[in-house]
Amino acid sequence: MGRPLFRHFITFERLVPMDSLPDIKKTTNHLEGRLASPEGNRRVNIDPGYLCLGHMILATTKSYTHRPYLRGGFMRI
Repeated sequence: MGRPLFRHFITFERLVPMDSLPDIKKTTNHLEGRLASPEGNRRVNIDPGYLCLGHMILATTKSYTHRPYLRGGFMRI
């Protein structure tokens, strides 16, 4: 993605069910694709998630041991 990189956390007032996170991630993946450069390079990375008292979860399509399974396997768009 190159430099400079900026990290922003954005919150919303309306709460949504935790089990909707996989569908929201698919939507953000499509949005990332629409915002990509003409060459197809990603210019934004949107990782939706949720925050509880005991943990913070960010949705991703990358497979790592510390990332929990959400639903439907790995999402390849």
